[in-house]
Formats: sequence, C-alpha cells, structure tokens
Amino acid sequence: MDTATEITEGHYQRPEVKEVILKLCSYAGGLRGLNGDEGWYSKGPGGSVKLRGPDDYDDTTARARSLYMTADVFDPKVFDLSAQWIEGRGGEGRPEFPLGTRGDLVSYSLFADIDATKESGEMGSKLYHPGRIEALEAAASFMVRYLKDRGISESVGVLFSGQGIYVWLHPSLSDVSENRALAGFDREKQDHDFKVWLEAFNALLYDIEKAFFEEYPEHVGRAKFDKLNNQKRKIKCLLSIHKTMPFAVVPLDRDDVKIDLERARLTLDGGLPSETIAEAEAWLDGWKTGEGERKALISLLKPYAAKAERDISRKANTSGEISRASEPIPILDWCPFYQALGKFPGGMGAHRVCGALAAWLYQAGWEEGDAFDLWYNVAARCDVETRIFYTSYGVINSPSCRTIQKTSAGYPSLGFGGLNLCNPNEKCEGAVWPGQYGTQPKDELSDFCVEVSKKDGGTYFKFSPTKATDALIGKYFVLAASKIDTEIYWYDGQIYRPDGERKIDLKIVSVVGDRANGRDVQEVTRRIRNLLLESPVEFDPDPFLLGLRNGVADLRTGEVRAYRPDDLITDMIEVDFDPAARCPQFLGFLETSAPHISDRFTLIDWFVATAIKLPLPYVLFLLGLGRNGKGLYENVIKRFFGGGAFRDMALAEITRNNFAAASFYKKRGWIASEQSGKRKSTIGTDFMKLTSGDGTIDGDRKNKSRIQFRPYFQTIVDTNAMPKIEDTSIGWMERFVKVDLPYVYVAEPNPENPLERKKDPLLLSKLTTDEELSGILNLILWRAPAVSKTMTIHKRPAAVMFAEYTRQSASVLSFLEAFCEYDPEIDQEKLINWAGRHPTYKIYEYYKKWCSAMVGEVVDEAYFGRSVKRFCGGRDGSRTKDSDGRNCTYYRGLLFYDDKAKEAIDLLLPEISGSSIYSQVDRRYNTIDSSQEITVSQVSQVKAWDYTLKRFGPSPYRREYGKNGLLPVVPEKPITGDVEEVDSTREIHTFVLHLPEKLDEMDQVLSEMERKGEAYHVEVFEMEFDLREGEGAPKLTARGWEERSPKMYYPPTRM
Repeated sequence: MDTATEITEGHYQRPEVKEVILKLCSYAGGLRGLNGDEGWYSKGPGGSVKLRGPDDYDDTTARARSLYMTADVFDPKVFDLSAQWIEGRGGEGRPEFPLGTRGDLVSYSLFADIDATKESGEMGSKLYHPGRIEALEAAASFMVRYLKDRGISESVGVLFSGQGIYVWLHPSLSDVSENRALAGFDREKQDHDFKVWLEAFNALLYDIEKAFFEEYPEHVGRAKFDKLNNQKRKIKCLLSIHKTMPFAVVPLDRDDVKIDLERARLTLDGGLPSETIAEAEAWLDGWKTGEGERKALISLLKPYAAKAERDISRKANTSGEISRASEPIPILDWCPFYQALGKFPGGMGAHRVCGALAAWLYQAGWEEGDAFDLWYNVAARCDVETRIFYTSYGVINSPSCRTIQKTSAGYPSLGFGGLNLCNPNEKCEGAVWPGQYGTQPKDELSDFCVEVSKKDGGTYFKFSPTKATDALIGKYFVLAASKIDTEIYWYDGQIYRPDGERKIDLKIVSVVGDRANGRDVQEVTRRIRNLLLESPVEFDPDPFLLGLRNGVADLRTGEVRAYRPDDLITDMIEVDFDPAARCPQFLGFLETSAPHISDRFTLIDWFVATAIKLPLPYVLFLLGLGRNGKGLYENVIKRFFGGGAFRDMALAEITRNNFAAASFYKKRGWIASEQSGKRKSTIGTDFMKLTSGDGTIDGDRKNKSRIQFRPYFQTIVDTNAMPKIEDTSIGWMERFVKVDLPYVYVAEPNPENPLERKKDPLLLSKLTTDEELSGILNLILWRAPAVSKTMTIHKRPAAVMFAEYTRQSASVLSFLEAFCEYDPEIDQEKLINWAGRHPTYKIYEYYKKWCSAMVGEVVDEAYFGRSVKRFCGGRDGSRTKDSDGRNCTYYRGLLFYDDKAKEAIDLLLPEISGSSIYSQVDRRYNTIDSSQEITVSQVSQVKAWDYTLKRFGPSPYRREYGKNGLLPVVPEKPITGDVEEVDSTREIHTFVLHLPEKLDEMDQVLSEMERKGEAYHVEVFEMEFDLREGEGAPKLTARGWEERSPKMYYPPTRM
C-alpha cells in the first residue's frame, strides 16, 4: 500500500535532499539498498525481482512516506541480479535465492538504535511520555563517551530518528573493499567473518546498555538499546520522514546531544527548514574516521568476536544435520506452543522462549534475515541478548513435545512446564514434536474393527486383532524389538522406549473402548511381538552416539544433530546442548580437588569413556581419606548420565549374588564401593577385567529368563580403605587407573593444615544446574573425538600409578621402611643420646600426616602399634610415661628419623597444594619442573589446562558471575603487541578476530620446544598465537611437526 503524500514526495524531490540521501547511499564504490515502508524488491519481467537501490529513488519516494537504507554497503553488481519470486504457502514469499548477502558487502555501518519505551497508561507517541527525551539524550551521550574513552570518536555519528536516536559508526571501520580486490577473495569466508563482526558489535551494545542503566538507574524502563546489526538491516536514512511522526532524521551534536524537535519538524507549508537540510549536508561531508579508530574498534571487539566465532562456528558444524522445512511454514500453521512464543510478553522463561523460538525458525524453513526480524521482536520485549539467536538458530533442535511439557529450572533446558505456553489442540494429537503439528493420522474405528451386519439390517463394529495389528505397526507407531530383550519398543520421536505394550494397550482402549477386552489386547501384542521378531533390530548399534534432550551427539566428531529413527537409540541424558554454555564450577571443583593436572584430564575423559557404549580397558580407583570429593564427582557423573545408568554395588556382591552380573545390562557405570569386614581383604579382579575388555556376561535374572550381553559400563572403585590387589598381570596393570584426592572438606578448616578446605554445602547443586551440565557436555564433546579415535583416555603411566598404590595401600609398612630402623643390638649409649628415640604414639602422628600428604590408607593407632611390634621382630615394647605424663610405648632399638619424615611430608605438600589458575598466580614456563613427563611434558599440560579454563571456565565478559558463586571471574587476558601496528588492509577476519601474528615470538617459542623435544596441542597453539581454528596445524606441519596422537604435534627432532 502506498503511503506517500504530496508533501512527502515534494520533500524527497528537493534537489538538496535527494543529493544528501544518494550520497549517503554510496561508499567506496559500493551501494546501499534503498526502499520504502515495506518490500525490498522491485518487480521485473516474468515474475522476477531485483533488490531496490539508489536507481529506484524516484519510484520509491513516489510510493513511500519513509525512506530506509541498508546498513549494508553492497557490491554494485548485487543490484543487477534478478531472481524468480517464490510464493509461500501462507502468502509470504521470497526470491529463489538471496539477493545481497554478507559475502557481497563492501562495508557496513555498525549502529545502535536507541528507542523510547512506552509508559503504562500513557497515550500517544512514546517520545512525549515522561522522561523519554531526557533518557534518550543520556543514553546516546553515554555511548558516545564509552566509545571515545576507547579511542573511537570522529567516526561516531548521532542522529535523531524521529522517535529515538541513532548512533552510527562510519562505514570505513568495516571497509573490506581492498580485500575484495585480492585474487584469492573468498566470498563464503567473508560472509562468515562479517557475521562474527556484527554479532560482536551487538554483544558490545548489550554491555554498553547494561553499564548505562547501572550508572543511570533513573532511566531504567524509559529507553532501550536495540541490537539489530544483521544481514540486510534497514535503518531510516538521513532526512527520511518518520512513518507516523512529523519529524525527519537529522544529525545531532555528538558532544552535546540534545533533541531539537522544531529543527526536525516538517510543516505543511514549508516542509523541512532549509538550514536543517544544509546542516545535514555539512554533517555528512564532515563525517569521517579518525586516525587509529579502526584499530581501536578491532581491539574493543576482539573478546566479543572470539566468543561469537565459537558460537557461529558451532552452527556451521551442526546445521546440515538438523531437519528443515523446504519452504517457510507460515505463523498461522505453527502449533499453539510456538504461536504463544511469538506473542510472549517477557518475564520468567525469557531465555528459554528465545532459544526455542530461534531453533524452531530454522527448522520451520525461515531464512536467517526474516527469522531474526521476527525473533528480535520477542527478544526485545524479553531483554535477551542476540547471541541466543546465533547459538540456537540452526544449532540446536526444537524441543520435542515431551520436553516442552517438562518443568525446567531455566535456560538452556527447554522445558516449559508451568509457564502456560503449551496448550495443545486437536491438531496436536499424535505429534511428538512441533513440526508434526496437524500432520498425524486421525484415530479411526475402522482401523481396528470390521463392520458386521445385524439381522435387523443394521451394522456394528467388531474388534479385529488382524486390522489392529496392521494399523498399530503401519500407521500409529514405529515399533521394534530385539532378540536380546523381547520387549516391544516404540519410537517417541527421539528414542525407542521399552513400554510399547503399554502404548499399544492405551491406543486400543482410546479408539475402540469396550469393544476390546484384555484377551484381545494380549492377542494383538503377541502378534506384534512375533512380527517384529521376524526382523529383529540391534538397539544402540552405534556406540558413539549420545542422546541428548535436544539432539544426538556424535562423539567421533563432537557435533550434534537431530534424532533419526534408524539411530535406534534407547536412552538419552537429561542434558541440553547449548554451544555457548561453560562449566566453571566443575572445572573449579576439579582444580581444587585434584592437585595434578594429569588427574583432572583423567576425570574429564572418564565422562567421555562413560558416554561411549563400548568398554574402554580401564578401572578407575578414586583414592582419598573421606570427605574429599569422591562422592561429589560420582554424584555429578550420575546426574549427568542419569542415576538409572549406574549400579552402586559393593565389590564383593558380584561373587555373593547370582543376579548381580545380569543387573549391569544397559548400564553405563558401576560405582564399586569399598570392602566391608576385615580391613586388608584382597579384591578380585577377574570380573573387572572381563567387563573392561571384550568379555560377555551370561547371567541369571530374577523372575526372568537368563540373559547374555556384552557390557559397556565403566567401573569406579570408591575406597577409603584401599584393599590389597595381588593381581600383577599385564592385563590388570594396563587397566589400573587411580586419581588421588587428598584434600578434606570441613566446615571450619585449620589454617595451618594445607590439606583442609572449606566445605560448600551447596556445591552439588551448583555443579548440577542445567547450564553447568550443558557446559560439561561441551567439555566432553571437545575431548570426545580424541578419545573415540584412539579408545584411550589421558592418564599417567600405569606402572607408576600401580607402584604408588602399592605404597598407599600398604601405608604402615611403607612408612616404617622409609623412616624407621630397627637394630636390637644398637649401642645403649647411642640409643640414649639418639634424638630419634620416640614413643610409638608420636611416630603415629607423623604417620598420619604422611598418609594425608601421599593419600595413603590411615590405619587406627592399635593396628599401627601391632605393625610396629611386627617390624621390631615381635618383641614387646617398654611401657612407661613420657615427660607429659602420658602412657606410651618405646621399642629398644627402634630409631625413627623424624627429620627425614618431616622433609618428605614438606616435599609432598607443595606438590598437592599448588596454586590454582583461578588465583591469578603467574605460572612462568621456566619455573615448572618438566622432568616428570607423562603423556606430554608438564609444561604442555599446564598450557592445555589453561586453555581448558579459558574455553570452558568462567567467562571474562560476564561481570555478574562470581559475586555469589564458587569461583571468581578469570580476568581477561590482556592483548599483547602494539594495537596500532595492525595493517588496516588485512582481510576482515584479521581485523575482526586477530591482531597481526607475532611471528618472531612464535618462531622463538617453537624453536625452543623443538630444542627440548616438547609436544604441542594444536588448539593450545592456536589460542596462544590468536590463530583461527584450523590455522595451527598447517603452520606446525610446515616446520616438519607431526601429529602422532589426536591434535598432539611433535617436533621433528623428537625421537
């Protein structure tokens, strides 16, 4: 519908107005799109369309009141392209292919749209509601100062938009015209890099808005910052008339932002004042970028761009596996749940709403630009940051109907129970996910019954087991069965569930009512089971697929995709995939519980081993002296995979209970508790070796038939007593893994005891929030490809660990042999004068400290006394009183070297109470002892752990985190190098994400590592030298480095 009037058309046809607008629409040989109130395209012959631009100025102004331009500056060739117009099924349409993408950009004008908000109960324009103009002026002034303080000033333009304020940045800040002229120009790469650049600026706007309202709380609720930088983003052009208000877009003084309504007003007789137009022309001529401002913006956006890069790259790796409608599904054809999300007013559940809506828009076939526009209307009402769009659209699957109806603690979990958003109607019947809305077959009585004639000429329906069987298998359910377990499984849209008989019963009753009885249902069930067993399936055939609440993770690649019926997955973990999630609490727990970096990676990789449905050849012993975090770790892994996926069973139960072995069917883990009874019982290893290898369990089941299956569970032995292990075979030695957890968590730690830590009674709840579990999932998906490729986890050498365990489990003998000497023939005078002559209770006190430091078993004092007696050849000690009057026992000839014991304890304590990365201690590589090489050098382990913390630990850009949490915020790593040295002609990805490569420093580091023969993890290498993902490997191989294990590169000098 045309909205132009004689006054508006006359305004746009003034030569000086037209000149200003067309000049603004041209930059560096590129052109902006230019259109009116609606419609981007002009019609051509044969149903084709073209993108409207400056050449359409007269036609556009003749039909439109308001004139919009794109923030995008396109290659002029874009405006010569035409495409067929495709009509959508709901009246919406689109070109056959996109006309103008980020890959076609010459530049882009980054901007903020600061808008007034409506006052409840007020009528008329928001601009006139109380305090709105003052809030707009304050917000724009704040943003100008914010950018100026960071070296960006002359390129900032401030304009009155008719009902708000624009803050524009000069297009030269995003200029890629020189890059486009290069012979190797990559259009797809530019599309990706501009996407990162725009989302980084949107994220910056989010922080600016937050900082503004923190400093000026009186303006909360009066103004808002719209973060709308995106592909083909339209903004009103300079001197455009507002669609409802009598004002034009005019420049403001950025150093003194004041809205002058009279200067911007169009009058019926005179139009816009000539001096206002002249000011606009002068402003445009003077708008430029100051020296160093482009480089300052690169520096400012670098941390935001790094985060956006991770989020957007995740979409590129997953969207190809997510189902998508071939054409956009109109809003009126959406299910009631998503229609409700489109109208969501804000409030509780806002992040969940925006995440689910973005995921749905991709699967509903909406193009990114249109999807973002619709999504942003909801996000703006909810005050949700734009990153949620990019971490959901084409990245995760829409939740299933079952998940939607679940109650959730909050984003990233996409359960909406209790929010009154999902109210099914008749078209929802039979649907298991929103894309099936209105497509499911209706229940028909004729599917289950035959029509029988009566004697009186009438008819009635009689239940038919044959028809019911055919309908249930072919129309109503996807059913399957296996030979191992003859239960009937049904596909719920994500996984196969074993209660198919129940579903069949419910469906029959719901359709035919009393026409079928119990015998009829049993007959149908019998027939279905037999038919399915004619073609049995193997459930969970791919051991590397992990079912999630919103998709399937492929552990070989770390990617997530949609569920498929032919996956035949029978379980899922109650965790959502959210590519932006981190797990700072979990990493903090590992760092404050396990002093050795190698052990932390072992505990991470154990999650991966548990996720793979194949038995990896390991048995994990968690060692500690109680209250040390073993139980917390076990509770977290059980919450992650589900408590039902684990068996908690004593080691001895396997040999005592005939049904014990069969109970491991379809279990992921065994928490094997410590021995009861005599302290030094010896544990058997046969069953653990069988189930951690390629063995088969053939066991009895209570009230069921015997079962034979190949287990895939991983065993954790949780023990304080540290039982004896007599098996020293190679097979057991290769399986043996231990992790020492030496710290004790108490309510009031002794400040003089470095092994005591403050207990956090809420730590388990912090470790198992939905967001934390999603972060743990991302951590697992990062490690999973390496583990899946080699079927090995990171661990210390088995021989070293087993030797340590031998000392730990035989702590008394190890202690006595290390620090005591018994010589019954020792000279009496030497004995009297020997400072090492101690009563046994004092030796016991040293023994307990030594055990705590080495994480050894602590026996009670009576047992220790008997062991000392045996050490002294069975002779009785002399009982007397010491100087304190305490009864004590001395052994003649027993010498205790307390100085040697104290030295050993002191040496052990620093090793296990080292500094945390969270404490901001500077760990220089030249202070690390690299003599203890494990898989890679200790230096490389420190680098790998630092990288893990940077990638999955506390975000340095979330200021609110850490005020009440377990861990403080990791400070942002300072940018090294001189920012002013950035070459402004480099490709866009360089000025978006990276400073120039520090080639000299890189060469120096690599040369030193080559000299020492140290390995380098490629992701750590990329992180340390600000390289893009995938750029590190070619640089290392060019120097002759080789990948000898997944992502681990070794220099050519290493033998």
